Amino acid sequence: MPRTARVQSASGNYHVMLRGVGRRIIFEDDADRRAFLGVLARCAKECEVDLIAYCLMSNHVHLALDNREGVPSRLMRRIGTSYAMRFNRLNDHVGHVFQGRFKSVPVESNEQLLETVRYVHRNPAEAEIGQVDTYAWSSYGEYVGRPQICKTDGVLDLLDGVDGFVEYMRGRNGDFDPFPEARALLLDDKALAIAREVLGEQGMRELEGDSRSARDRCLRILRDKGMSARQVSRITGIGRSIVTAAFRG
Repeated sequence: MPRTARVQSASGNYHVMLRGVGRRIIFEDDADRRAFLGVLARCAKECEVDLIAYCLMSNHVHLALDNREGVPSRLMRRIGTSYAMRFNRLNDHVGHVFQGRFKSVPVESNEQLLETVRYVHRNPAEAEIGQVDTYAWSSYGEYVGRPQICKTDGVLDLLDGVDGFVEYMRGRNGDFDPFPEARALLLDDKALAIAREVLGEQGMRELEGDSRSARDRCLRILRDKGMSARQVSRITGIGRSIVTAAFRG
């Protein structure tokens, strides 16, 4: 079946979600996150796209873009290829890192743009893994401080400056939800945060180590925290059959 053509935005603005293949995590550590932001800034400049906002979660990324030349397919292909090559090389992964087709929604009005920017920045709070104003891997800090890779003046003008932006970010998006299928993804971020908290650094290493007994013990701890075998497989990268067998132990 042919793919549905993407809807082009008359304003040039888009809300884009890029997620890991099979909902697997795409950032192993902060070095990966910094590398992604470097790739994002470089590719946006090469493609002449303005970044309006971003938020990096564990297995997906939200972007607000100004891409007046059409849908941002060229930019997203470049980002996906460049980051995947680095991620696979440094993390001993093979194959695809990102799901084949990114999600995009045209943003056609100033009101929708503001809702999109708030939605992007509220992702950590909705996933219960961080606060909007302190989460390290979103563009919130660029709006209240000095812009680094984002063009912030348009949104700040609409909100009458930084104080208006801060106040607007305290609100909720209500029924505004451009990617309802991402709700399950947010739960994965919370699950990963719980895994790191209950297992600690040693336990997270044991998940990838050579000791089957240690790995299975850690997997059962995650089971007892209410995680399904499917979810544990997604956030750890361990095959579901292995996780299921450990759960039965």
